[in-house]
Amino acid sequence: MEVGMKKERLYELDWLRTIAIVILLFFHTGMFFNTWGWHIKNNDTSTILNVIMAWLHEWRMPLLLVISGAGTYFALGFRSKGSYLKERGKRLLIPLIFGMFVIVPPQIYFEHYSEYASYVDFWPSVLQFVPYPEGSFSWHHLWFIAYLFVYSLVCLPVFLYLRSDSARGLKSRLLEVLKGKIGFTWFLLAMVGSQFLFRPFFPEQKHDLTDLGYIIHYGLYFLFGYVIFSVEGVREVLLSKRRTHLILAICTLPLFYLAWFIPYTLSVGPYDFIFHIPATATAWYFILSLLGYGQTWLNRSSNLLKILNEGLYPFYILHQTVIMIVAFPMRNLEWNIWLKFNLVWVGTLIICLALYVVLIRPFNLCRILFGMKPRAKRQDVKNPVRMSVVEAHEATSL
Repeated sequence: MEVGMKKERLYELDWLRTIAIVILLFFHTGMFFNTWGWHIKNNDTSTILNVIMAWLHEWRMPLLLVISGAGTYFALGFRSKGSYLKERGKRLLIPLIFGMFVIVPPQIYFEHYSEYASYVDFWPSVLQFVPYPEGSFSWHHLWFIAYLFVYSLVCLPVFLYLRSDSARGLKSRLLEVLKGKIGFTWFLLAMVGSQFLFRPFFPEQKHDLTDLGYIIHYGLYFLFGYVIFSVEGVREVLLSKRRTHLILAICTLPLFYLAWFIPYTLSVGPYDFIFHIPATATAWYFILSLLGYGQTWLNRSSNLLKILNEGLYPFYILHQTVIMIVAFPMRNLEWNIWLKFNLVWVGTLIICLALYVVLIRPFNLCRILFGMKPRAKRQDVKNPVRMSVVEAHEATSL
């Protein structure tokens, strides 16, 4: 165990992760109703959703990545390198592979519904292994799991170094820097600088491991989440600067929307980079403010939180497919758009909860396929410290 490691659970990370997943439910429900391109669309759309979702899009996944980086720091505290890699494979690769053959294909089927006699007729096209959109093989919304696995491997040498005694001096200097006036803005400059270097050459967000600009952009959130929580005293700095970070997030938000409202005919090349600056700034400062205010508002346990922690990952894996299953029959109905919106997210929530309670949670095979621990291995009475730290935080690293 690393010397000085705190034997405490940071409940605010659990709550923030829960909030991010709930936002994801509403966000992907909104994709059925806004004017952006998506797999299936309602017969009536709303530009109001565009405005709201544009801002949510900038920080919802980065928040999850920061929390995942923090969870990785705590999980590595009691694991060897080999044990860590084995755990990442079980928790990330198995659900990803399962999802690509079972969870994601219905989404592609609904998108090409008119081309097949039935789902049974469609599914063999998955085994042709032709990548989407030309074919039916894809990870769709599970790209996050694939990228998280890549980040976990690529960043491992840095993670191990930051846990070594030789990193003590570096972390002490970093703490002093973060206490300064510029503080966490140094991280923002690194993110913007990386996009200045890579985004002109990799401008598109494809989620297929070829969009290097976005890979680095999201990867830095994951890395910075680990770095922030590996330095003792940084949480106190986040707490003391929470109001400043919130003010900065609010001040950069109008700049974000100003750039966002510029016609998208200019959204390539230099304009895309100009847009990226206020977009990243408002997202980063808002995430920092959440990490600060979360310590005062959310750092408390509850029975509800214990239940949510276990079920959030399966819910994430299921939610987009279930959204399409619920929304598809409504797509051409002449119903009020907001009635449909509420029916879709409520129906999705109920179905996902039912699947989790009835099919996933009780059975070890299903638990493994959805990235959960088998029931028989969930209690480790011989090592209560390990239970309190590792099992408490590994959920936050998905």
